[in-house]
Amino acid sequence: MNQQKLLISIDWFLPGTNSGGPARSIANLIDRLSHAQIYIITRNVDYESSIPYTEVPPNEWVQYSSNVKVYYAAADQLKPELFKRLLIEVSPDSVYISGIYSRLFSIGMRRIALSLGIPTIIAPRGMVSDHALGVKPFKKHVYLWWMRLTSSFRKVYFHATSPQEAEDISKRLGKNCGISVIPNIPRTFPRPNSPLMKRANELKLVCLSRISPEKGTMEAIESLKSLRGRVFLIIYGSISDKVYWKACYRNIQSLPSNVEVLYHGTLGAKSPELLSVIESAHALLLPSRGENYGHSIVEFLSQGKPVIIGKDTPWKQLEINQAGCETDNASLPKALNQLLAMDQDAYQQWTKGAFSYYEERVLKRVESQLQEYQQMFQFYVKN
Repeated sequence: MNQQKLLISIDWFLPGTNSGGPARSIANLIDRLSHAQIYIITRNVDYESSIPYTEVPPNEWVQYSSNVKVYYAAADQLKPELFKRLLIEVSPDSVYISGIYSRLFSIGMRRIALSLGIPTIIAPRGMVSDHALGVKPFKKHVYLWWMRLTSSFRKVYFHATSPQEAEDISKRLGKNCGISVIPNIPRTFPRPNSPLMKRANELKLVCLSRISPEKGTMEAIESLKSLRGRVFLIIYGSISDKVYWKACYRNIQSLPSNVEVLYHGTLGAKSPELLSVIESAHALLLPSRGENYGHSIVEFLSQGKPVIIGKDTPWKQLEINQAGCETDNASLPKALNQLLAMDQDAYQQWTKGAFSYYEERVLKRVESQLQEYQQMFQFYVKN
């Protein structure tokens, strides 16, 4: 039996990290899909950057791992003709598109793949959720309305990473859409070390996400104003909106003397760097307006770190499991004060709770989810 060939289309991929979750979702998935020969088409620059990668050559297939090749296309090569040529060259059994709005990597790839009779699966990556549609809404709503009116998605299949995303797809694109619901695959990490020392009224936090209104960066900063202990926050992430970041920075400068906030730029894709950041913090602070998955949430939980997050994520019942808190703007300071007041014994209970939550909700389900991915791709190839 010939090895199945899967072609993935995504705007930005590793070694770039500025695009956040989608690139990490694909990287985690292909690391575990050893049964298929995988080809990825992407750009040779990072999100919101015009500087080409120096680590990889452009406009040729690069061996990413034993069964994965990546084509990093330069800007002057990004034309429909390139996508068609690569599709004919690879002749994949199916095409998997990450995202829904990109002119070439989503819209163009879908059209070309279907014109060649190649089964096509689209993963919207949370882009049709209410909070995502609140950003630059007019063009998105018009596009989705037109696609629904013309039944342009009738020949594709959708991948949702949560039941809520499946509902969003049905709501925005039509109730007859074929949808598989399979969560993202987490990055593999070693078991966590001993808990970080925690003294009452001392707290070290990390905010790890793209800096933007929908990620709640401002809310994270403002929530620290009322805290009375010694608080230290490090922010990692790309700056999507420079005006917004200037407003955030002004708020940082107005914080009381017991609170220190530092911005450390973007975090590299390598696991050791991320692990050291997680190990240096007591908890993750991510009060975003919504997360389709939230890789940083899962990664902190995997190391026994509580997470203080927004309410619109797949991760529920955190507090009852002593794994963190789901908050809104009103309850965020209270959740932080609760964590700030903990001594080592109390905090250690929460580190145990965070890791147990990860084991039950994530780790124990990975193997069955990988089988579901394989079934999704194979099912769609056959149909």
